[in-house]
Amino acid sequence: MGLGVLSLYPTVATSYTLGKRADFPAALPADCSLAQGRGVFEIAQPPCFVVHLSAATVWQETGVERQNHIDANFITIDTDGSYWLVVSRKPQFGLGDKRLFFQECNQTFIDDWLGGVFDILGDVLAGPAFHIWRFPMHFSKDALTIPRAPKLVDTYLSRFTFFYDANYVFHDVREAHRLAPYDPMKHDPYCSYSTNK
Repeated sequence: MGLGVLSLYPTVATSYTLGKRADFPAALPADCSLAQGRGVFEIAQPPCFVVHLSAATVWQETGVERQNHIDANFITIDTDGSYWLVVSRKPQFGLGDKRLFFQECNQTFIDDWLGGVFDILGDVLAGPAFHIWRFPMHFSKDALTIPRAPKLVDTYLSRFTFFYDANYVFHDVREAHRLAPYDPMKHDPYCSYSTNK
């Protein structure tokens, strides 16, 4: 009579389940609010933010360019057309208790270590930090699932240039590829500093 193989090692989970679709109501980018529980949500373990943008979100890009942006940022398009992404709270080079935090006042993420500013998609608005840790995600039945380790992803905007022409006029090709145009007044990195640390 044969005996089954007895495993002496515990099974190690390879993913996290963050919740169900209904736990994360979608919102337009300008309406995302951590405090009011719409569009952006903080998860304690692993430390991360879930972003769920409405299908009505307006992009500057269309067609292949928009799809390239979605693929580069590990964005998942749901069956209802809404957009999901998961951003780690780990800053690019952060040590100790330094974290990425969310600013309600302008829907941006701030790198608490280097001071980089990122929009709601995690695209860089201002340095010196230019990269962000992201979790690829998928749905297992109705549950949002991510792997246990995030990936440090180059900003999508690094594919595009900025330069001064012969007449010393500044041109920033990145602007046409942001979710929305960069507004230095709106995207002030200190508009609510420390509010959501």
